[in-house]
Amino acid sequence: MQKQGSFRTAVENFFYYYKWHTIFALLAVFLVVTTIIQVKSRIDYDTTVVFLGSFGQDEASMKEFQDHMEAVMADANGDGTVHVLPYFLMITGDSSQAQQDVAAVVRIQGMLLNREASVLILDKDSMLALAEDGGLEDLRPYYEEYGLEIGDSTYGIPISAENPMFSMFSMTDRQYYITLLYPGENMTERETLDAQNAKMLLRMVIEGQQP
Repeated sequence: MQKQGSFRTAVENFFYYYKWHTIFALLAVFLVVTTIIQVKSRIDYDTTVVFLGSFGQDEASMKEFQDHMEAVMADANGDGTVHVLPYFLMITGDSSQAQQDVAAVVRIQGMLLNREASVLILDKDSMLALAEDGGLEDLRPYYEEYGLEIGDSTYGIPISAENPMFSMFSMTDRQYYITLLYPGENMTERETLDAQNAKMLLRMVIEGQQP
């Protein structure tokens, strides 16, 4: 009994003097374990398709698009699995939503700077603005190859409302274009494969609306 009392006293003394040290140590361990779990469970996407504008989408439509793309695209990061992310950024053009629109523009600029995306679906104004900044690839070779008539710009190809590639999304409120990120110098193998995935999607869109 005396030993049990001594042990209890020792524990009480320990927590009296080191209570906060123990709490902080346990909290640190919890944060480290949580971070490791999050990193391991985070999906490393091979290709990200950015939809910049105002679209109608839900989980089912995004899953349908992902399944279609992942069945044909290349494994850019070499992890043995193809993951494609449809990434939606809302731009309303409404003055009451100006702050939200600015945040979306800043986000897309950051994604392009860091090459987080290689293909974008956007409206005319956004396309022309990014093209002027040198962020988009000139698609004139595709216009010539497919005999397409050049309209608003050679930096994007207009997407018809009935295009089967995006039939799962609502894109009828304005004219949208498919564009490609300008190819960088000294691209890594992963970036090259990602760019090839983007070009594959571009061709699928063009061929899907050919007469």
